[in-house]
Amino acid sequence: MKQVWWCGVLFFLVSLVWAETVEVSSVKLSWEVEGEEVIFTLEAPTKGWIAIGWGATMKMKDADFVVVYVTNGNVGVIEDHFGVSVIGHRRDTELGGKENIRLIEAYEDDNITRVVFARALNTKDAYDVPLVLEKPMDVLLAYGRFDNTSSKHQWREKTRIVLKRKK
Repeated sequence: MKQVWWCGVLFFLVSLVWAETVEVSSVKLSWEVEGEEVIFTLEAPTKGWIAIGWGATMKMKDADFVVVYVTNGNVGVIEDHFGVSVIGHRRDTELGGKENIRLIEAYEDDNITRVVFARALNTKDAYDVPLVLEKPMDVLLAYGRFDNTSSKHQWREKTRIVLKRKK
């Protein structure tokens, strides 16, 4: 039992050093740069979809979005979207792009949806905005009540983060 406890404490301390975290209202976003990709963890108080976006020029226009929902407690569905207008987005694949995200973990219970996914710093896809290190970046966070990714958000907010490599 002591070994499990110490491993948990060690993981927590390592996470504090290596991962960056921001919390906006009750939505948590963590990220870690590993090689040429960023591992994001997104958690929100919903049983519906959750999303993150960056690179918007005005509201949602031109933003690169990752929209995820979870079914059956741990089956994640992840979609790569692009902001086609100030109030709308569509899947990259519908626009001629590719799905350039990798789902690592998905979890949902009565109170929370939590997902972990990876995205390359630069996918070279016309519908993906490159992730730039060491530069402040506005990030859009949102979640909805339902798993339907075309349903309107219940909550949304903008925050600012800086992606950095581990020291």
